[in-house]
Amino acid sequence: MVHRALITILLSAVLAQGAFAQKPEFDLKPLETGSEIKIPASVQMNFPNDKATLFFLVEVENTELSFVQSEVNRQMELGQKAIQDFSSIAKVETTGYSATPLWTQATEKQASKIAGWKARQILKVTTEDVQGVASLVQVAQNSGLALGDVQFGLTEEARELADNQLIEASLQVLNRRVGVATTAMGLSSDIVRIKKLNFEGGFANNIYSPRLSAYAMSAKTVATPSFSVGETQLSMTVNAVITIEDPTTEKDIQ
Repeated sequence: MVHRALITILLSAVLAQGAFAQKPEFDLKPLETGSEIKIPASVQMNFPNDKATLFFLVEVENTELSFVQSEVNRQMELGQKAIQDFSSIAKVETTGYSATPLWTQATEKQASKIAGWKARQILKVTTEDVQGVASLVQVAQNSGLALGDVQFGLTEEARELADNQLIEASLQVLNRRVGVATTAMGLSSDIVRIKKLNFEGGFANNIYSPRLSAYAMSAKTVATPSFSVGETQLSMTVNAVITIEDPTTEKDIQ
């Protein structure tokens, strides 16, 4: 009985293997005329930064409101002049001027009251001389301004050129992917047409672009800082919709 059962199991296994071996491979069915296929293509490229945006700060605290305001005005004027004397292409813009009271801590016997004032102002500087940023920062710091932030990026002209390169590269990738897909499905390139294109991209990601916070202004002479201009990484995706045409009604495209 044991031998008969074993023979039955082995026979079942052989028949099962034969059934699998005879099963035809799965093939994609031919697409009907008018069918649409969606194919995406993405590219990512790095571009050297050619613009720097810097933020400088003046902040003063004192018991007298008139003093802190006057001192902020004086230091900001000196800082602007120093920057403009150093660079003829740097663009300056003041922003964020404020004067706020400093309050004492309230107690059970005494309410909080104004003990002094804090005034501050921010100076935004934009320059395309990215290699001269370190010297510009040193000049500004030695004039009394504190460095708040440095950002490197692309000018509008560089960004436009970058977009053109991304469009060209993404279309090249798309062309290859469409060719691979249609060949794999056994379609002739003569009956494949692009129905729609949709571009998405221009997303920026700065590489080696420092963002600094340094408000201290204690030293009489500030040493030259060091910066890495870095690159901006941009990406673009093109989504294509291609259709299958009827070869019998196809017309030549002039």
